[in-house]
Amino acid sequence: MLYNDLVRDCFFYPRHVGCLDLSIPCTVLASAQCSSSRVRIVLSMRCNVQQEVESMQFKTNGNPYQIALLELLCRSSIGKKINQLNTDLKSFVDQLSAPFQVLPGLYTVQNTYLELIQLMNKQWEAV
Repeated sequence: MLYNDLVRDCFFYPRHVGCLDLSIPCTVLASAQCSSSRVRIVLSMRCNVQQEVESMQFKTNGNPYQIALLELLCRSSIGKKINQLNTDLKSFVDQLSAPFQVLPGLYTVQNTYLELIQLMNKQWEAV
């Protein structure tokens, strides 16, 4: 399978692999497992007091497109306020030129990302 430059960059040179320390305030974690495979996704986010994303990290055993999408989400989210995050992942999927057969796995990434944002919003409501 041929991958575009963005997929190759995000897949071979990810900068956000890992899991954030959940004992630090304003840090949340969301995880999911793809129903059709054994792919597991763990996504964590930390915000500062201005509700800006300070850090994001992910762990997965997914395919190159899932890894690239997770990396791209991390790169594009850091520095933005929670309410300004792009939750329409179609533009990201288009940038990756993802083939139709990998879309179900990418929807799992999207759902995990949306859950992460919800969890962070709940944290801010509790403060």
